[in-house]
Amino acid sequence: MTQISRKKMRALLGIIFLIFCGILCSCDRGKPTPNEDGDSVIVLSESEITIRMGKDVQISLLEGKIHSHQVEPLDILSVTYAPDSKVIDIHPMKVGQCKVLFFNKEGIPTELRVLVVKRTLQPTALEYIAPYNIAHDGVSFDKSGFPENSALFSWSEAKDRFSEITIEGQRWHLPTFKEWTAVASEFPNVVYYGKKDTLRTCYEQVVINGVTVEGASEFFNTTVGITYAVRFKDTDYYSAWRYSYERYKDKVHKFDSRLVITARPIDLDLAISAERDLTRTDFWEQSSNLSRTVELPATGCVKMADSPNDVFKRGASGFYWASDLYEIAGGSYPNIFYFNSMYILPSYYKLPNDKFAVRLFKN
Repeated sequence: MTQISRKKMRALLGIIFLIFCGILCSCDRGKPTPNEDGDSVIVLSESEITIRMGKDVQISLLEGKIHSHQVEPLDILSVTYAPDSKVIDIHPMKVGQCKVLFFNKEGIPTELRVLVVKRTLQPTALEYIAPYNIAHDGVSFDKSGFPENSALFSWSEAKDRFSEITIEGQRWHLPTFKEWTAVASEFPNVVYYGKKDTLRTCYEQVVINGVTVEGASEFFNTTVGITYAVRFKDTDYYSAWRYSYERYKDKVHKFDSRLVITARPIDLDLAISAERDLTRTDFWEQSSNLSRTVELPATGCVKMADSPNDVFKRGASGFYWASDLYEIAGGSYPNIFYFNSMYILPSYYKLPNDKFAVRLFKN
């Protein structure tokens, strides 16, 4: 090969190299860099993690599988978990940096890093219920907790007075039926402390502090007049409950009763059984600061058509109004929360002029 031919060949190779470099640079410019500005805090559990990536993309991981709400599942390349730049499996999930690699709308592989934080236990419904019933003055709480000191109202009176009220600096309201069922299940024969050794399961849908919560629950009725429950499994409101119908301990009210409810949140990592675990005294003694207890006096009610000057079942049964109506063929009737010596039964009531007690919930 001549000198001129070698020079031409080198020049040609140089041109090809420059073109190739240009293509590479162009490709590099099209590749996105990690979106450090898009970092967001997410809440996770052992079974589910949700990563919110701006307005367009939300990815959920459920039981180790990748699902997508706002992008197609096939658009996601992979998800890696990288605390301190060391890549490990996403399960078990831990606190650290989560690196997500996915296709964006243009089909370009995009990487995003988000901060992973541990889930916090959500309070039970008992955190939002007032500690006492409304007193006879209609504007304060009856702190004695005895049945005869609770004011009784017709449904329309309760609605008008307590749709919103401020007491002791806190805003309160008459609860809806779904708020009451967050305290005890609406299903009959579930919280049935008068029936021995029965285990019931059901799927509940309730409202806790304005949040709709759905989940499976199990209720165990014991031989000693107590019902235990594990409620809202696999949700942030996973919790343990204890229901008992008890006599007052003072001599004046020794024949009067009240409903005593204790509840506490449970960490999602724990597999708790109502029958095996909640019946043990040491379960409730451990971390007892997490538990909340509410007492509902057996207030009785006034049946206006029969005995407007007497209180029916005072000291034996509790009658409490809800704020909304139950719609059935032939009419609409106020919802109520009811209990007696055998069971709890949120239901509806056909005589709204009768007088029931009021227990408020926090706004």
